[in-house]
Amino acid sequence: MNRTDFTKVGGFPELLNDYEFEQLAVRQALTAIMDMFEIQPDPLVDTPHSFIIRGCTQYTSVYLGGYIYFKGEIYIFDTTTTPTPSGGQSLVWAVAETYDATGDKTMEDTSTAHAYVVRKMVLIAAIYDASIHLLVAGAARFEDKIVSLFPQDTDWIISGTKQYRKTKSGFIQLAGILNDAIFTLPVGYRPATDYTVAVIQSNVAMNEIAVYVLTINASTGIVSSSNPTTSNSVVALNGISFKGA
Repeated sequence: MNRTDFTKVGGFPELLNDYEFEQLAVRQALTAIMDMFEIQPDPLVDTPHSFIIRGCTQYTSVYLGGYIYFKGEIYIFDTTTTPTPSGGQSLVWAVAETYDATGDKTMEDTSTAHAYVVRKMVLIAAIYDASIHLLVAGAARFEDKIVSLFPQDTDWIISGTKQYRKTKSGFIQLAGILNDAIFTLPVGYRPATDYTVAVIQSNVAMNEIAVYVLTINASTGIVSSSNPTTSNSVVALNGISFKGA
């Protein structure tokens, strides 16, 4: 992180540029931290993506305050009444710039100037413009970025006597009993290519077991045995795992 070395001796010629250098250093550091959570940045977009760091949720007729990361800067958002869009407008967050009167300065030429710039996010109803607005609907949140960086195993999904889930490393795990002719895994839980594995199939009625081939079709997600499964002829799915598409 850049810094200004004020320890130099000999009469340091302090200038406004020194403060600008310090401000830039802090902004660069904060931007680097926020950009760490950009999992898949768009290489065609020069400015960083934007997301809600904390808060900024609707409660009854207001949006609660919080913090928003927008195009390389962090902004405070104060609790405000929800505006009503009309005529093609959308709810958007936009940057509003005002001045703090305590920072009014009398210059050497006796003129006065505003020196303390206050930049905050405000909630407005407007025609959406991606270059200056953050759309409220579907805005990404910090917790979503965390989940993307550190994915967790999904909960087991139960389908009759079968179960399946996706691990944080992208593998699909199966469990339970395949005891009917057709079992279909949904999109997102299928292999990239057809997957086959040897399984033991038990015939309850005949009190015997045999080895067959279980196939998972990558296109349809259908899970089937080379020997059709029935209520009496079943395959244990526990331990079957494959890389998801």
